[in-house]
Amino acid sequence: MTAWWRHCVRYVQGSMETAIGALYVREAFAGKSKLIVTDLIGEIKQAYIETLEELEWMDAPSKEKAREKVMAVKELIGYPDHILQENNEKLDEEYALLNFSEEQFFENTLENLKSEAHKNLKKLREPVDPNQWIIGAAVVNAFYSPNRNQIVFPAGILQPPLFSKHQPQALNFGGIGMVIGHEIMHGFDDNGRNFDKDGNMLNWWSNHSAEQFKEQSQCMVQQYGNFKWNLAGGQNVSGITTLGENIADNGGIRQAFRAYLKWVETRGEEEHLPGLDMNDKQLFFINFAQVWCGAYRPEYASQSIKTDSHSPLEYRVLGSLQNFEAFSEAFQCHKGSRMNPEQKCRVW
Repeated sequence: MTAWWRHCVRYVQGSMETAIGALYVREAFAGKSKLIVTDLIGEIKQAYIETLEELEWMDAPSKEKAREKVMAVKELIGYPDHILQENNEKLDEEYALLNFSEEQFFENTLENLKSEAHKNLKKLREPVDPNQWIIGAAVVNAFYSPNRNQIVFPAGILQPPLFSKHQPQALNFGGIGMVIGHEIMHGFDDNGRNFDKDGNMLNWWSNHSAEQFKEQSQCMVQQYGNFKWNLAGGQNVSGITTLGENIADNGGIRQAFRAYLKWVETRGEEEHLPGLDMNDKQLFFINFAQVWCGAYRPEYASQSIKTDSHSPLEYRVLGSLQNFEAFSEAFQCHKGSRMNPEQKCRVW
């Protein structure tokens, strides 16, 4: 059973995301992190553009549209700048209609519902702000919005082991770099590919490329559909339900690794971590695997395998790395072994 203090924290964060985000950023978010992550995003976008040249299944006109779309991806990183301003009128205005009491939890809930309804109704007569944050800065997650062609990385996810300005870049590229690649790839998965660079639902694919995309994707449907999750009573993962996330995982790790190799090429190899007999490429993959480590209760596993659009954590790691030749080379996996199968799947 979840401790009551956790319920309270979640309730306060859900009710006052912006205010909590301001407190969190002041306490836990390093100032230069925004600039570092901005550079990472640019490097991973460039890696995707270079990857397009390798693809034999996609024709030139569709590749050009894909280039235009990835270069048009907008990013929101860390937090909205206004939340750290002194004498913050914008923040005050957001909570102007709220009047909380320490002793009246139910009434506070009603106050919050009324305030949210008022803010949402007010938006009906206002132009859409494409730079408005739709999530709090303290959230530990990342997002891609297809109808905005926008990626969002709150300060909450820009923390170790995913990211730190003090840790080796091999860990940053394998951690947050893969997540950046993952979110960008959502613009080119089975759903996101239906939107153009401006976020309009528009078919920018040639018939040939669209058919080839479906054919390449089918390989992943079969691969992930063969994964049997013992914790969920031996049920198989749904390769169809999880396809979009699997495409994003596989593309994300490839783009992040390519970007890291380019980083090493221009800036030189990093010093090895003391006490670890591992090279930078191995550290990249180890941190990728580490950040997706997790544990489930069997009851949750049995339910999530039916409804979750993500593959179980272990198969997000295993499936992506089975398909990636660079992993097999880094750890010298024999051809035909579990982590270096003869048949590999690739979309991006």
